[in-house]
Amino acid sequence: MTIAHLLPPQKLQDSWDQYGSVVAVSLQDAEMKLDAFIASLGEAVAVAANGRVQNRMQASVLQPALAEFSKAMASAIESRGHILRTHAAAAKAGRRQGIDWTTVMGPTEPTPLDPKSAGG
Repeated sequence: MTIAHLLPPQKLQDSWDQYGSVVAVSLQDAEMKLDAFIASLGEAVAVAANGRVQNRMQASVLQPALAEFSKAMASAIESRGHILRTHAAAAKAGRRQGIDWTTVMGPTEPTPLDPKSAGG
């Protein structure tokens, strides 16, 4: 037996819409957390580089750390791209299923990778 047998059609649609909203909000939360993480990495690089200059340390002292910062930043940005593509794929799958997450949570921020939300 599936949930479709337990709920009348309208209730099932409401459940799907709520599920879509929960997924959308969770993905938006992940996107915002990654943005904050990327910003904090940028701040850490600035602190390290400015501190080196202010303390008149040799450039070579910080170079290995800066190289690792760049790898961390690239990984964070790549992860953010994966989350954006996940959001676009979930939105596409949701529309195919007839899920309307905006009825529960209102319009969401446009996702450039999602042609429908970008106006295309």
